Amino acid sequence: MSGQHAWRPLTTVTPGCDHFVEVDSPLAGWRVRLHRDALLRLLAGKPIPSVLRDGLVERGLFDAQGGDEEPSDEDLAL
Repeated sequence: MSGQHAWRPLTTVTPGCDHFVEVDSPLAGWRVRLHRDALLRLLAGKPIPSVLRDGLVERGLFDAQGGDEEPSDEDLAL
């Protein structure tokens, strides 16, 4: 995803229960449940509530500044 917002490297999305998906990253060490509608808004580059965006950024799953950086060797050495 390009522009002002981007998923952090190695972040994955898997189907969850009901209308939710699970978003997680081995680099961040977090797994969160996210409503499908919120995921679609993120993927489409549409605005989302700041509390949701800030929560994803704080947990290391989402980069509010954007960028296409690759994970460093230090990040991959878990």
